[in-house]
Amino acid sequence: MMRHVLLNGNAYAVIGWNAQGQAESLIPYPPYAVNVQRTYAGDYIYQITDLNGKLHTYLQDEVLHLRHASNDGFMGRSPIAVCREAVGLGMAQQRHGASVMKNGLMAGGIVTSPEWFDQAKGQKAMQALERYQGAKNAGKTPILEGGMDYKQLGMSNQDAEWLASRNSLLKILPAFSILAYLPARLFPFQLCEF
Repeated sequence: MMRHVLLNGNAYAVIGWNAQGQAESLIPYPPYAVNVQRTYAGDYIYQITDLNGKLHTYLQDEVLHLRHASNDGFMGRSPIAVCREAVGLGMAQQRHGASVMKNGLMAGGIVTSPEWFDQAKGQKAMQALERYQGAKNAGKTPILEGGMDYKQLGMSNQDAEWLASRNSLLKILPAFSILAYLPARLFPFQLCEF
């Protein structure tokens, strides 16, 4: 029954009663064999097709109905359906990120000059800036000549928001009743995309 709840959002079992009116057995049925209807009074009627193809009708007191993540209290929602959007969004963001990194210009800043450089001046400026390339020179402030000016480029708000939203795992956790802060406490490393 747990498998049915986790895969389909609902699990059903007909309750078998003894002569004293006590429940003594549960007969599970797959979700595809059950049709649930709500009456005008708000009660549920369960129409269950058995293995022989015969249709049986039960009242809500005769059926154990397990629901997962129900929005309306009537029918459960599959965790797969709940997570589908978050996973799809994560995959789209992954493709977008790969495209940006492959094709996009990700400059940290630009150097401007009031005059147009000819080839000789351009090569001299490039040689001057090469002193600031590489990880060991990260954070050093370039000294510029001839009226050149350095302007740092920042990340746009949209890019920062996109980057922050990439962790789709945190959007999936509530579907399985896992609080979002628990993985960060249990696993202090960065949560990876899958």
